[in-house]
Amino acid sequence: MEYVNCVSCGSGRARTLWRVPNDRYLKALNVSPSTSVKVLCGQCGHIYANPQLSSQELRRLYSGVYRSPALGYADDGPSQEYLYWKTLKAERDYQWLRDRLPSRVRPGSALEVGCAEGLLLSMLAGDGWSVLGVEPTATYATHARQEYGVEVIEAVFEDAQLEGRRFDLAIAMDVLEHTNDPFAFLAKLRTLLAPNGAAYITTPNVLRLAEPVEELSSPHLSLFTPDTLRQTFARSGFAVVGLSDRVELVALAKPVDPARASEPLAEPASRAALRRAIFRARLRQVERRSLAAGRQVIKRSLQTLVGRQRSARLLVWLGHSGGKSDHPGAGGRKARL
Repeated sequence: MEYVNCVSCGSGRARTLWRVPNDRYLKALNVSPSTSVKVLCGQCGHIYANPQLSSQELRRLYSGVYRSPALGYADDGPSQEYLYWKTLKAERDYQWLRDRLPSRVRPGSALEVGCAEGLLLSMLAGDGWSVLGVEPTATYATHARQEYGVEVIEAVFEDAQLEGRRFDLAIAMDVLEHTNDPFAFLAKLRTLLAPNGAAYITTPNVLRLAEPVEELSSPHLSLFTPDTLRQTFARSGFAVVGLSDRVELVALAKPVDPARASEPLAEPASRAALRRAIFRARLRQVERRSLAAGRQVIKRSLQTLVGRQRSARLLVWLGHSGGKSDHPGAGGRKARL
């Protein structure tokens, strides 16, 4: 772990927003003390982890720990339950992109950073896209190759050798907040895009948290509001053409000349507004825990009645038959390039 200044403005003035004791990622990495801390920059309002995982610790986390049994994952790759829910999400993302990408870049070449099991890329490939993934977790990269025939570079994005390649679409879903320099991350992404290309980025909305702050723990090195995300894009050579700002920020952006990518400075979110968002997220956590307790009762009852394997299939079927999940970007204005 290392102490850092604000990556946005360089200031060392910051106030603590929250602490997560016994952070499960730090414990899995054998980092002590295992408390993660999020702070609010006193100059520009950027929210970041301080101290935060070093570059070496991040590589160790994502290459061998992040999706491991130590954190509740199967040890041989994505489980069937994981794949079921990821399929539903990939279908929503795929439809979102189909509805918004202009015909001049569709189908073309697509890069997904943090492609995990490769589901979204496999759907794009089925639609005629030429696809490439970047994924540091070996078992998930192998799954993408073997199950879907997706080409995957097994590395963190910062180490991926992509020089000389150009893509019409770059995707990074829930990745930006995990980078220790989101500006450098987006700037590298911009160099890989064709002039008429587009970037599809999703990241948690810190003003409308859908999960308890305990889940936004040590791997989340930066957190964004709609305003700070727009400013991060602008300073990295992008113009945002569409942004939905519900529980997740869903952005479509195009590369522009950095000199033209200006975004007026907005008033940073107040500490009081952030505290309210944190409080609401904790209330939702209490509600979810009550629902989870009820589901556990149902699960144990089914296992007793029909056995473990049949109960697992029934639970998946019940989930499939349940209510429809909205895409995080649903309700936002349609973005067109």
